[in-house]
Amino acid sequence: MTNRWTIEEESKLLKLIATGKTCRELSGANYNFNRSENALELRLKKIIYENINNNKSPDKISQLLNIPRDKIMQSYYSYKDYIEKQKQSGGVSDNDNNNKNLSVSNNMSNKINNLQNNFNKHQDIKQNGGDNMSLDRIERQNRKMKLLLENYILKQKLSKLLKSNHNNLQKEALDALIKN
Repeated sequence: MTNRWTIEEESKLLKLIATGKTCRELSGANYNFNRSENALELRLKKIIYENINNNKSPDKISQLLNIPRDKIMQSYYSYKDYIEKQKQSGGVSDNDNNNKNLSVSNNMSNKINNLQNNFNKHQDIKQNGGDNMSLDRIERQNRKMKLLLENYILKQKLSKLLKSNHNNLQKEALDALIKN
């Protein structure tokens, strides 16, 4: 069974789609989704479906994701049909689906709002004389900050492991990793 989608994975998917990447490209090893092209497409359709059901404008979603409006609507209806087939086959009940939609609707709205904020920031940079160099610089800084945070979390986990581990060889190896 495939791992559940995290908010970070969904955000990464939306951001890459907005930059013009296709689900086929994203299914490759370079992007570390470890999911098939179909799985990526289905998740994108689900996000679109949930946002339209939560009164987000298809035009706004189209603008944010850099996908033509007709493709947005096609994804919406495709996912709607998918849900109907799941219901008919007994895979998803109305209550299950409503509960899932209620629990994730805020997350989906937040993702679209974050994407919208990033889009607006990029538009402001472009309008204020910024160019692709500014956008590239911001994206590099974001990647560096993410790596620093991941590194900090890893060091915390290793320190915790060291405190709970009594094997000296492992302790020495982990100490060496932390110091480097």
